[in-house]
Formats: sequence, structure tokens, C-alpha cells
Amino acid sequence: MMQDILSVARKELKDAFRDRRSLLSAIVYSAFGAFVIFLILNALAIEENNEMPTRLAVLGAQHAPVLVELIANDEIEVSILEHKSPAGALIDHDAVLVINDAFPIKLNRTELAELELYVDQTTDAGLQSVERLQIAISAIQSRYAQTRLIAQGINPDIIRAVDLKIRDVAEDSVATMAISRLLVLFFVMAPFFASLSIAADMTAGERERDALQPLLMQPAGQWSIVMGKWLVATAIGLLGVGITVLTAAFAINASPTTEIGVLLYASVTAQRDMMIILAPFIGMIAALQMAISLRSKTYKEAQTYLSLLAFLPVVVAFTAVFKKEHTPDVVYLPIAHHLGMLQQALLDRPLDPALTLAGGTLALAAAGVCLYICVITYRSERLLRA
Repeated sequence: MMQDILSVARKELKDAFRDRRSLLSAIVYSAFGAFVIFLILNALAIEENNEMPTRLAVLGAQHAPVLVELIANDEIEVSILEHKSPAGALIDHDAVLVINDAFPIKLNRTELAELELYVDQTTDAGLQSVERLQIAISAIQSRYAQTRLIAQGINPDIIRAVDLKIRDVAEDSVATMAISRLLVLFFVMAPFFASLSIAADMTAGERERDALQPLLMQPAGQWSIVMGKWLVATAIGLLGVGITVLTAAFAINASPTTEIGVLLYASVTAQRDMMIILAPFIGMIAALQMAISLRSKTYKEAQTYLSLLAFLPVVVAFTAVFKKEHTPDVVYLPIAHHLGMLQQALLDRPLDPALTLAGGTLALAAAGVCLYICVITYRSERLLRA
């Protein structure tokens, strides 16, 4: 049986090298995907570096010069204007702060002094202005309150009944987690595209070319035929995913991720762990693609179905985001399992051997089911019908 499997594999491998389309599809995704990753990470870094300060116009600054000085910082650029309406000042500024003549009087009487902020909150600059001004005014307000208490001979801490100290135990920042989730989705989608063309061509393509009957007339059994084809599809998938991991790792390491608060480094160990995690998954996807393609009458029909199948990880990824509890189905089932494990590898954390073995075993079991479906399909006479 092994000899038959190898004979079929050699035949399919020879056909694959003749048809450059299969090899090209395995490589294009890796090169294009890595280029997109490099562009995204660099675009985020450029945006972070080019973040503009809030342009704040102040009317009536003479009523509270100290307040104006305290508001000005790296994020808020203050312009003092006179004899101009708030609406007119807002044309050239993100926000306008109006300090009326009653402000210093109320402040000296320890009364509530009011400020007016004119802003267009339908724009990003307007929303950012409100957020920055609220933070600045809150700090100034706390400072004024402490000064008033000290003037009355009262310890400012007396108004603070509870002091909450936050201890962040997260190993990684929010930005790191968000970017790593996006990257692992790219890695999980790689097997779907790497073996798509070869799986469709050696099944639906052969059916369309009427090449199935000569193949089935050979002394090799159905299991030998299926296993030989599966080995080639898996090998092409491994090649494509391997190139994907290498090129993506280069793109990540070459990008200024630290400038956007993302601490990622795709080390050689991380790349090795990712390939260990993905290897059984690649075999499962190749088997699933063969099972689907065998049900298709033409290569284009199979390609359509497999292209739609390639977006399954996106659905699973969004489902996992909204799922609050990590139940066993998320931890062990293919795709969900691989998304989580790949993220751990990308964050340069050691693999959990038990979890890796369990996920890999389930993936290979699913591959076995798909291959059995392929064998049943090859035994059916309907396969030879147009």
C-alpha cells in the first residue's frame, strides 16, 4: 500500500510542478500578506508619531492667566485671542475656551467658577479636544481644591476617604494583544490559501478533465489514491505556510512596533513553535479542501467553495472575541485552538505540550474523517458522471 501511495504522490507532485498555478498560489499569499503586515505596522507608527496637538483658542485669558498656563502642555497648543467670537475662533482651531470676567471673582470667593468650551464633537479632533481638556481641567481642579483646603488649615487628604491603587498584572499591553490577534488570524488563514489550488486541481480539476477513470483503473486502491493526493496537498501547504511564517516574521521584526506600544518579536523559537502548532492544522485543511472539491464538478466551482471556506477563521475569531468564557470548545477545537496557541507563540511564551498535543490530535482526527469521506466519494459511481 505504501508503494501505491508514494506512486500517486509522485504523480501528483509532478503535475503540481508542471502547473505553476498551484505553487504560485502558495507563495503569493505569503509575500503579499507579509507586505501588508509591514505596511500596517509602519502606518500605525507614522500615525502615532504624527499625532497633532489640540489647537485651543482661549478668549478672556486675562481673567485667569495662571489657568491658561496650566492648561498648556505637549498635547494642547494654546492660542490667546481677543475681540473674536467663539464661532469665528473655531474656524481655525479645534476648540475654543471662554473665560468670562466673573471667573476670577467666583474663584476667589471659593464658589463654583464656570468655563465654557465650544467644540464640534462630530469630528475626531473635536472629540479628542474634549477628552484632553477634561483631563487637564480635572488635574487643575484638584490642585485648586487642595490649595483652598490648605488655606483653611485643613489637610487635603481628609477629603480622600479611599485611595485606589491599580496594579496592572497584564504581561502585555492592550495594543500588543490587539495587533497579535490580527497577526495570528493571518497565520491561521495561510493554510486555506496555500493548498487551495492544488487540492482543487487534483480532485475537481481531474474530474473536469475526465482523468479520474484512468486513475481509478490503476491497481492502487482508493485509500492509496486519497492518501497520495493528501500528502502532496499537505506538503504544498507546509511549503506555503513555512514561507508565510518566515516572511511575516521578517516584516514584524523590521517594523517599528515599539513606537506604537507593541512589544512583538518573532524569534526563531516563536517561528518553530508556530510551525509545530500549524502542521496538523495544515493536514486537516488539505483533507477538508479535498473532500469539498470532490463534490464539485469543475475546478472553478471548487475554487469558489474553497475561497468562501478560507474566511471561516474570521468568523471564528470574531466569535471568540465576544465569547466571555474560555470553555473547552474554544480551547481544543481547530481554528479557535490554533488562534489562541499561535498568539501565545507570537508573544514568545513557551508552548503548553498537553494543549498542543490535544489540539493537534483533534486536527488529525478531523483530517482522518475528511479523508474517509474522500474514499467513500471515490467509491461512488456518481463521481464519474458529468
